[in-house]
Amino acid sequence: MHPVQKPSALTAWILAFAVAGCGRQLMPTPNLYMHSRDDAFDRVPAALRTNTVDVLYVTDRKIDGHNAAGPVYKYGRSHSLGFGSCVVEIGRGTTWSELVRASRSRSRRGLPLTVRQVRETGRFPEVPYPLVESDSRLVEDPKILLQEKEATAKLHQELHKRLAQTDWKDVVVYVHGFNNTFQESVFSSAELWHFMGRQGVAICYTWPSGRALSTKGYNYDNVSSEFTVFHLKQLLRALGQCEAIGKVHILGHSRGTAVVTEALCDLRIEHMHAEKSAREALKLGNVVLAAPDLDVDVVRQRLSGEQLAYLPEQFTVYTSPTDLALAAANYLTLGVLRLGSLQPTTLDPEMKEIISREPMTFVAARVASDVFGHSYFTHSPAVASDLILVLRDGAKPGAAHGRPLKECEPNFREIRDDYLREREETEPRP
Repeated sequence: MHPVQKPSALTAWILAFAVAGCGRQLMPTPNLYMHSRDDAFDRVPAALRTNTVDVLYVTDRKIDGHNAAGPVYKYGRSHSLGFGSCVVEIGRGTTWSELVRASRSRSRRGLPLTVRQVRETGRFPEVPYPLVESDSRLVEDPKILLQEKEATAKLHQELHKRLAQTDWKDVVVYVHGFNNTFQESVFSSAELWHFMGRQGVAICYTWPSGRALSTKGYNYDNVSSEFTVFHLKQLLRALGQCEAIGKVHILGHSRGTAVVTEALCDLRIEHMHAEKSAREALKLGNVVLAAPDLDVDVVRQRLSGEQLAYLPEQFTVYTSPTDLALAAANYLTLGVLRLGSLQPTTLDPEMKEIISREPMTFVAARVASDVFGHSYFTHSPAVASDLILVLRDGAKPGAAHGRPLKECEPNFREIRDDYLREREETEPRP
């Protein structure tokens, strides 16, 4: 593998702060909507045409007090999985028509994101479940299993209610990365769902990260990412059992990609000898890893060795050569290359061969983004456009499918800032 640049300790500290962010504004307008006939906002159901977004959150963060909005979730770990509603306001007093106009404009005034209400509506029992003796065998306590069944039914009720509002019956589960707060993770779900046309259901899976802006904080989050895998599997099983859901799409970012891949590897093994395949049982559509903070050597074993790329209908990985946060992660892990840093020009022969044979698409993002180049999946209008086409439309790469990405190597493509901008010249504003 090629050597990686080592940032200073101060740089690593600043990068950690960057991921957490300070005041959040609505992400830039994706190129997809600039002077294009693709107007997702015309298809937004009437009941959802407001400047607020109601995100369904699922979390194993521990409740740490309450404020005016509702329960406060910080970085503490909870042994039970809770879920509920988080209402995010876009702008302040912005009308729907103003929001649509701003959401189709390249230049706009600031639209701050604010959490207005947090309401927990259900909670699964704590794990591990206690064991009781039955017919000389130890089994999980039937009373606790009944509580789990009731919590699942309540979650399904919530999903039925939300899916009844839209024509699209899919859900998109977002799993955030290192040093994210509850608010920041919900903001990302809210703005992505807004630009996807508010169809289906946005689920923010937010795990206990963000303890400290330091090397110890990074280590704490790494362990928390292992702790939360059990609970993400619990959620994915519950979603697969929901009759109202068409497909389940998963977007993991940064360290959240480790949570996603570990959970899916376990679930694949779990279903190896079951009546239904893991894809069928979990209703898996698209799996997307954005800026994955994953050890490349581990990926070779797990994603390739365990054939994880075959699990969903489509598997997409976004990488970037200018991701400074992953450069810091490389440094903190003693120079072990991260998957999100891979580029078609720097692949060793073995990795090139692995990528060429796997049913997955790598996309090298050579785009302008935030200062630290780590959140390009929302900050880049080009990448956000491609992400929407993948998650919302299930579009495969290639101009014939509406995704004109340049192919650099087999299964490795490139995206630049001008992606889909040619539509501005050929398609008049509707």
